[in-house]
Amino acid sequence: MSDLIGVLVVIGATNVIALPFLILGLVYKRRTKKWTRVEGEIVPFPKQEAFMKKIPKKARRFVTVSNAKPTVRFERIDGGEQVVTAGISHDPPLKIGRNIGVYYNPEQPTKITLEHFAHNGNALLLIAIILYVLSLIPIAIILSS
Repeated sequence: MSDLIGVLVVIGATNVIALPFLILGLVYKRRTKKWTRVEGEIVPFPKQEAFMKKIPKKARRFVTVSNAKPTVRFERIDGGEQVVTAGISHDPPLKIGRNIGVYYNPEQPTKITLEHFAHNGNALLLIAIILYVLSLIPIAIILSS
């Protein structure tokens, strides 16, 4: 009986940990369905831009400067330009100049989700699935004994 209680505690704890990953993953996935998708470009944030201007144009291609939290420039559907720094950082950072899909809220264009595994909810959903599968291991062990 105490083994069963221990297993239930482990399963419950694992599910409690997995639930926020599942919810956040679904929220990010929902954004990609409801928001407007446009093409954007990873650009330097202002301090990087000032640094890059000091380097001669011919030498810039040899300098690697990238954003841990990517800053993306994109054209809104109303024709205006938007520059936004994403809230999720990358390691390794996304390269400046890379084209990337951007989902943005037309009512609040500073709210974005990048079309990238770490941004669009897939990474969070994967973590939730792994945790839920791991929570099944104790059940399999009990059933096999």
